[in-house]
Amino acid sequence: MVKSDAIELGSTMTFHKTACLFYIVGLGFGTSYSLTEVDCIDWVKTNWMKKIFRGVLGCGIAELIFWSFNYLYNNAIKSSSQD
Repeated sequence: MVKSDAIELGSTMTFHKTACLFYIVGLGFGTSYSLTEVDCIDWVKTNWMKKIFRGVLGCGIAELIFWSFNYLYNNAIKSSSQD
């Protein structure tokens, strides 16, 4: 059965959908602000190993931020349900 967006209600799904939107918006603004300080030609001339390392590092930081907020949110839900 196909899961539709109409039945994905509640605070958990709202958090996940909102997190995805803020993540994409943050990437867009972060890229535009960082490109004023970093020359794009430097990126083209950079060694492939440095490019891969920077990409993995950036993805790791992004995932760490996302999962830490997810962890904090889940703990807040669990603690409020125990009260």
